[in-house]
Amino acid sequence: MKVKRPLIALGIVILLVVVIGGFFGASTFLNTGDKALKRISPAEEPYLAKYNLLQIGMTYDQVIAIMGKPDREALGLRPTWRVNDSPFNQISAYFENEKLFKVRWMHIGSFILEK
Repeated sequence: MKVKRPLIALGIVILLVVVIGGFFGASTFLNTGDKALKRISPAEEPYLAKYNLLQIGMTYDQVIAIMGKPDREALGLRPTWRVNDSPFNQISAYFENEKLFKVRWMHIGSFILEK
């Protein structure tokens, strides 16, 4: 039985997507905490200074006063700031009962910082 070339090409593309996605996923999720801090570039340091000022329990207005206007917002529950205008490098603040309960900085392919 003859296998059609388009199916083989599709299989190769899917395999490449899975391998590349796995690489970036592993790089991102394996570099947390102190490992993440070592991967922060000089261009990201101003964002790190702001991130370090954020404290769990802050109000939305307090977070905005530190971070500035968000680049994206989901109903006031999760404002997000792009780091150096990159869609792959973002800081998100999560609110519940009008208080900050989690902050996540995810630089896809590099690190995750979370508090």
